[in-house]
Amino acid sequence: MKAKFKFLLFLSFLAFPAGGQYKLDGYNFGGGGSNEVGSSNYYLQSRVGGINDGMMAGLAFERQANVPKSPTVYNDGSYYNQLKITLDSSSNPSDTKFAIAVSKDNFLTTKYVNYADNTLGDTLAMTSYRSYSDWGGSNGFMLVGLDAGTTYVVKVKAMQGKYSETQYGPAASGSTVISALTFDIDVAETDSETGSPYQISLGDLIPGSIYSSNQKVWVDFETNTSNGGNVYIYGTNGGLFSVTANASIGTTTADLSVISNGFGVQAVNATQTSGGPFNISSLYNGGGEVVGLTDNVVRTIFSSSGAISGGRASFVVKAKSDNSIPAANDYSETLVVVASANY
Repeated sequence: MKAKFKFLLFLSFLAFPAGGQYKLDGYNFGGGGSNEVGSSNYYLQSRVGGINDGMMAGLAFERQANVPKSPTVYNDGSYYNQLKITLDSSSNPSDTKFAIAVSKDNFLTTKYVNYADNTLGDTLAMTSYRSYSDWGGSNGFMLVGLDAGTTYVVKVKAMQGKYSETQYGPAASGSTVISALTFDIDVAETDSETGSPYQISLGDLIPGSIYSSNQKVWVDFETNTSNGGNVYIYGTNGGLFSVTANASIGTTTADLSVISNGFGVQAVNATQTSGGPFNISSLYNGGGEVVGLTDNVVRTIFSSSGAISGGRASFVVKAKSDNSIPAANDYSETLVVVASANY
């Protein structure tokens, strides 16, 4: 009895012309091919034609990148114009490059993350493809320039070599928050929350003596804007003005202990719970009896260069008169304190 044999040979991307001969230069199989040492790409080479007149057909296969998993889109609750994006590269080798598409209308329109500054652009360029490490690795990167109070959907595709680009993987979403500024003032001797009216008394100004207000003006300040914000101060009278005497104790930047009369503001402290830091402007940061002026020019008294939470600061007013100042009981000044966020 003749034995029967069945022989099956599976080849990938090889063409056999009718009646031709072929040569297989390499035939490691299993997963469809074998990795070359030092390269994450692999391929088969094919020869078409007769033994003596064959033609090398070149690369017949290159490794296809795997479709990336969904990225992580994160907001710590304070990001109003940015989101943290972290890619998942676990299914691809280290030389894979990734491109990121972003939309705020579920991809009715699509933007792409630019390589240079992590902002969104209208076109996808080759420079928009970056390696996992270039996208920040496990630390991710900050996608910036976003709209506040908006949900963004993010998806990623991969490219691992020529002709190997994948479709986009599953999407993930995250939302920016509304930009916020919290500001409040209190007037009290000690750190406490108070309501209006916000009034400070210096009492009787005896010529030659320096008087500091017993009450402080306390400032609450916080903002989630990435560039922080400022607290400003200015006065409407240019010092302590008396309608009755038609006279003023003018505002000044000086050490009251060495001048005859003057009026100004001195910051006491500035702290924060997180972020910031909350700083005192050098104009109002003098010690002893040094004050900063409060004329009708708006000047910064406190500032933060970054987002800040729980900012709290205070200042006092100081005044000195002399015998050249007419006596009256209606010397007063209106100080205006303003806060703004920096975008």
